[in-house]
Amino acid sequence: MQRAAPTRNNASRRHQRTFRPFSDHQWRLVAAAISLGGNVRVGLEDNFYVAPGRMAASNGELVEKAVRMIRDQGREPASLEEARRRLGLRGER
Repeated sequence: MQRAAPTRNNASRRHQRTFRPFSDHQWRLVAAAISLGGNVRVGLEDNFYVAPGRMAASNGELVEKAVRMIRDQGREPASLEEARRRLGLRGER
């Protein structure tokens, strides 16, 4: 995370910083990534736990927690359309 901090104000809008933390440190790293203005990705393939000792029931539960964390820091998650645009992806046909 310390390496990402100095680039926060210097990064071009064309470049996206995405953090994909995993393991028991996931939620602390997600919070740090959000505070640095980065994008985050969560899912059961990275971490099974929504809280210490409590397994998530689904990917959706992990995503809901990440969305709460994003909003708690005064940001809004990207819509599906915005995420596709940022990543240069087309919609479904």
